[in-house]
This record gives sequence, C-alpha cells and structure tokens, in this order.
Amino acid sequence: MQVLSRWRLGAWAACLNYYLFFFYFSGLPHVLLQLSGSTIFVGMRQAIVMSLLWLIPVMLMPRHARKIAAGIGLVLWAFSLVTLGYFCIYHQEFSQSVMFIIFESNPAESQEFIAHYFVWWMVPVLLLHTLVAWWLWHRLGPMPISRGAAWIASLIIVVLLFIQPIFKQLVVRGAGWESALEKLELRMEPAVPGRWS
Repeated sequence: MQVLSRWRLGAWAACLNYYLFFFYFSGLPHVLLQLSGSTIFVGMRQAIVMSLLWLIPVMLMPRHARKIAAGIGLVLWAFSLVTLGYFCIYHQEFSQSVMFIIFESNPAESQEFIAHYFVWWMVPVLLLHTLVAWWLWHRLGPMPISRGAAWIASLIIVVLLFIQPIFKQLVVRGAGWESALEKLELRMEPAVPGRWS
C-alpha cells in the first residue's frame, strides 16, 4: 500500500513539473501583465487552464515524455520570446491585431522598428527567460503514469478545455456552432501559441 502511495505521489509530482514547464511560457507574460496592472485576470486564468493541453501527449506517451516536452517547449519558447519582447517594449499583451501589423510590414519598416525599440537590456531578459525554461525542462523526469490513468486524465482535459465550453455555448446559451467555436478560440488566445492563430 505504501509503494502504491509513493507511486501516485510520484505521478502527481511528475505531472506538476511538466505542467509548470508548459505553463511557464504562457504564464510569465500574464504574471508580468498582472503585476504591471496592464490587464485583467481573464487572460491569466485562460493561460492556466489551456496549459493543461500540453500534458496530453506527455501522458499518452510517457516513455518519450522528455523528448515530447522538449519539442513542444521549443515551439512555445519561440513564441514566448516574441510575447515577452513585446511586453518589454509596450507593457501590453501581445494580440492577434499585432500579428496583422507585423505581417503587413515590409522589411524596411521591421528593421526601423527593431533599431528604434530594441534596447540592450532585452538581451539579458530574453536570455534569463531561456535559462529558466531550460532549467524547468532539465528538472523533468520520467512520467510514472499507467495507460488507463493517462487516458482518463486526457479525456478529462479534453472535456474541460473543449467539450464543456462548446456544450455551454450550444446548449446553455443557445448559440450556433460558429459562435461556439469563436468563443472557444477566444478562450485559447491568451495561451501561447494561441495568440498566434
């Protein structure tokens, strides 16, 4: 019984470590936005919830958990660098409207923007951000979770993140599919890379 207890505790600790690794990329900008008073808590709440999504592949393939986390982490890290850099410059949340502006800019405008806004202290900030991400990844260990528990946990996450919000819009509020999907997209936006979609 004591061995089973230790195993469950180890599984919870492993899940928590993986979750913190994934949450770091979306959570850090929201923590900074909260501390600066630049936004309300909704974005932070959605980043907390949506970061659960990345646990699914790690739990379903526990033998490759660190490699999967590294791959997902690299993508999240790249997007979070831009988000963090944007916060450092404007003290605001990176949004989809900013993406439209970036894609509509020509190379000369982009070069002028970087020359005008990029300051030396951003390099150590982005380097520190990278080192913390690497440290969090380095702490990740094996994922001691049974196949059944992994499937159940993954199903709960899918229901929490996708099925429940759509059900709420369609059944409770009587909205149409388009409206329900739009609402779901808005819920996903605060989490990296959701704001890039």
